[in-house]
Amino acid sequence: SKRLGLQDYIIDYARNLISKENVEFEDVLQAMDRDRKKIEEDKIEAEKLKIEIESLRQGLSLEKEKTGEMRDKIIQKAKEEARSILRDAKEETELIVGELRDISSEVGKERNKRIQEAQDMLKSKLGKVETALSKDILNVKSKKIPKNLKIGESVEVLSLGQKGTVLTLPDDNGNLNVQIGVMKVNAHLNTLRRIESENSEKSIRSSKTIMSSKSKTISTEIDLRGMNIEEATIEIDKYLDDSYIAGLSEVYIIHGKGTGALREGVTSYLKNHRHVKSFRIGKYNEGGDGVTIVEVK
Repeated sequence: SKRLGLQDYIIDYARNLISKENVEFEDVLQAMDRDRKKIEEDKIEAEKLKIEIESLRQGLSLEKEKTGEMRDKIIQKAKEEARSILRDAKEETELIVGELRDISSEVGKERNKRIQEAQDMLKSKLGKVETALSKDILNVKSKKIPKNLKIGESVEVLSLGQKGTVLTLPDDNGNLNVQIGVMKVNAHLNTLRRIESENSEKSIRSSKTIMSSKSKTISTEIDLRGMNIEEATIEIDKYLDDSYIAGLSEVYIIHGKGTGALREGVTSYLKNHRHVKSFRIGKYNEGGDGVTIVEVK
């Protein structure tokens, strides 16, 4: 500056200004350093939080997987038990059917007695299967027991997870029959849930329509002549089911006179049938000994 010819007081003033700027610059640098350290500390804290969150997320994921595995195992066990029960029932049924075939070659009262015993055994086994399916496998009970159920109303059988239609009103113990597809299931009120929807009303109307149609088409008599006991009992069971649905109060079972073996077999079968209130041999003008008249429940 002196070489340029500037006066000394100008040079001194400039020197003071430069010194003040240096001090201010140092303060800025120190402030920046403090901010940098604070940012580093915040970054470290954020990393710690991130690690903790990731650890919690992994823990929750593991718990979720364990819960899913437990649920799958429970469901799988229930399915295996159901398959086992049905498999045992099938084997028992095959044994009983074999027994029935052997019996069909015999004659007289002894044959009828053995057929009845075999049929009772079959009913007992199937009853045990129904009980096992509704109680032992998924012993589920309704939180709100349905009241005043009507025939034809739609319900869900909670123990099976299936929807069906009420076939009979509950008895004194709260048991009733429910139609699930082609299968008839005996269930208790506390395992049912009423399905509140328009479909329920439609189901009731549909049930009434079916009953009305049955009552118009089903005959009040069935002819069993020419059949053996095994064939006759199958036809009687189906016919009495249809008669019950159609609302018939009295039906005629024609078995003929012959040796009397078919009549005795029919009589023995009717004694324990669920839809039979009473029965009697026909009077002279009703067909006599060749006809059995049944009063339907």
